[in-house]
Amino acid sequence: MDRPLCQQLGHCDGVAHYLISASIENEPELAAFLPPWTALANRWKRRAAAVSLVHAGRRGVHTALILEIAERMLPDEDDLVRKGVGWLLKEAYAAKPREVARFLKLRSRQTPRIVLRIAAEKMSPADRTLCLHKR
Repeated sequence: MDRPLCQQLGHCDGVAHYLISASIENEPELAAFLPPWTALANRWKRRAAAVSLVHAGRRGVHTALILEIAERMLPDEDDLVRKGVGWLLKEAYAAKPREVARFLKLRSRQTPRIVLRIAAEKMSPADRTLCLHKR
């Protein structure tokens, strides 16, 4: 029997946000396993590639990897994956506002609206305007 979508999402986010994230914090070289997940057919692994770095984003570490993961996932068509990328960028913005705002500003035309909306939730009004305005 298939589990409901919300239960699958809860499992994915719980494992990624707490377990995989903690593993990466303890052994940073494990983060190298995440970029290949962005190309997998499994939506939960793609979402986990982003969600696994939320804690790192809040702390301002692995910024280059966070932006690489986000870049790879911008074309993703899955709404839940897009929301995970938006969440990652929103949390990374708190520690690295200049880098995240620049990343989104340069990609505002190809970034899905839901990613922009979620990423902009904690932005300054000026950055929010720059990122949400599609040139």
